[in-house]
Amino acid sequence: MQVSLHRTGHKLGLLAAAGFACAFFVFANVRPWLAERAAAGMDRPTLERAVALEPQNALHHYRLGRFSYFVEQDPDRAEAHYRRAVSLNPSFAYGWFDLAAVYRFRGDFESEQEALENALEADPRNPEVAWYAANFFLARGETDRAHPLIRAVLWSDEQKLQPALALCWRATHDARRIASEALPQSDRYYSAFIDYVLREHEPAAADTVWGVWMESGIATDAKLALRYIDHLISQNQITAARRAWGELSQLASDLTKRSQPGNLIVNGGFEWEILGGGFEWRYQRTPLAQLEIDSSTFRSGSRSLKIDFVGDSGDDIGLSQLIAVEPDTRYAFSALVRTEEIRSIGRPRFAIHDAASGNLLFFSEELSGTLPWTERGGVFTTGPHTALVSLRLVRDGRSLIRGRAWIDDLTLRRVQP
Repeated sequence: MQVSLHRTGHKLGLLAAAGFACAFFVFANVRPWLAERAAAGMDRPTLERAVALEPQNALHHYRLGRFSYFVEQDPDRAEAHYRRAVSLNPSFAYGWFDLAAVYRFRGDFESEQEALENALEADPRNPEVAWYAANFFLARGETDRAHPLIRAVLWSDEQKLQPALALCWRATHDARRIASEALPQSDRYYSAFIDYVLREHEPAAADTVWGVWMESGIATDAKLALRYIDHLISQNQITAARRAWGELSQLASDLTKRSQPGNLIVNGGFEWEILGGGFEWRYQRTPLAQLEIDSSTFRSGSRSLKIDFVGDSGDDIGLSQLIAVEPDTRYAFSALVRTEEIRSIGRPRFAIHDAASGNLLFFSEELSGTLPWTERGGVFTTGPHTALVSLRLVRDGRSLIRGRAWIDDLTLRRVQP
């Protein structure tokens, strides 16, 4: 169809129609922008202007509700705006979430729960909503509802771990249920829970969490478990500590690799990094010596421990290992050592003490001068009550010392009668 433009009336009509269409297009596209700019304001008139421009936009009503609640402290107005927001968008989780807060302020817990249920249904993976709901259900004693929500929060926000542990523990003091239901199945979370209950002086709860951890069968970083084993050792529960160490070796594969059949010293060749606790090497830095793993000089395997004596006085280089033993039993200790220009009156030697009484059980020959790989060792017998011994490298600390040593292939074996 062709329209004639020769007549003036037709021209004016078409121009008017085009102008109207253009104005409508501009208004339709600029209006949301104007509403958004108004909504960004921090006073009631600008927020109300946003609502007037886009009355069907749930977000504008929600923002006006937050202004009413937090700035004007008017829960009645806030409720009206929140309810309007969720009526426009029933899937708006934050609208339900803040509406629940208004009901909590009023003490209307039935309406609060209904709003929370709607928020969870709208956005079940929202950690903020889940955390609020978990607090609500724990306060009502509904742990079956709360614990899965706590677990969901922790999967997405590990920063909530300590508050979550405190919240759950205060609510129930049920270590097994918390570990099984509220915590993600992870060595980090089990370790943190054990730390928490030990700080709360609840050792029985730590035992329970350890049981859940071991039952889980998950791969475990051995370092994360040392806190519990060191706790047992500190309480002289050596049998329990040995059992826990054995259980840990089933989940921490590198523990098995650190041990040799019949050798009670763990990681005796320093082929693995020092763990720093349990029944493995411990090291505390001292001014007497500098220690490092050396992959260029070794007796067997591919590494040894290098010790540089830097000239200070002192009687302990800071390296030790706790070893579980049997009472009234003979053991043979052996270590391969290499030395280079060790000069001192008080030269280093290996010492084994009863960890509980401090009684000396064994002293090796000194490490002195410059020697090729040489064995140092001997036989000793534990006391009638000895269950744990401490192996250290010590010296008479009254004189200065210089030089270096390498140690490798340390063993402690039971001597058959």
